[in-house]
Amino acid sequence: RAADGLLTLNNEYDQVPSGGYGCTDELPAADFAERDHVLGRDLWCHISAQETVGISPAMYGEFVYPYYCEIAERVGSVSYACCEPVDKMWEGYLQHLPNLRAVGVTRWCDEDVMGEALRGRRFIYTRKPDPTFIGTGDFDAQAFGEHITRTLTAARGCHVQFVYRDVYTLCGERDRARKAVQVIRDMIDKHG
Repeated sequence: RAADGLLTLNNEYDQVPSGGYGCTDELPAADFAERDHVLGRDLWCHISAQETVGISPAMYGEFVYPYYCEIAERVGSVSYACCEPVDKMWEGYLQHLPNLRAVGVTRWCDEDVMGEALRGRRFIYTRKPDPTFIGTGDFDAQAFGEHITRTLTAARGCHVQFVYRDVYTLCGERDRARKAVQVIRDMIDKHG
């Protein structure tokens, strides 16, 4: 069904709810030019399961994953995860999620496991650095650089994007975000 013309493309500089941008030439679907409306298969979709943090992979597989597959099958590309760690659900479930393209890797996730899982594949390693580095106390560029280096080491050979979430204050230092971005760029130049 055409959703009564309510859908619009989100494959350019449109934010996908995980915080990243949906820039891709893989969307819309190949037959889009033949239609006068947008369908789910032309779009990015974001799926997350923060409420499943305390359940086992088996419970996730039984009570959550089948329903997420139904959603994922209807869209063009899926961005998965918000703050939940995905490493425990990857092997049996998430790696098979239809149309999965971007995978959120948070501070509660085993970066080495996810780096190994995503390395050399078409998935985007969407790293969400620990927000306390820029949102609390004094900005420690060296410690933040070590944090980013850890990510770059774990994600070597992956398609990486950094997305900052849950930063509610810059402790009165508006320039702190710029400094953090510069540290990330410097670490990419040094280790990337």
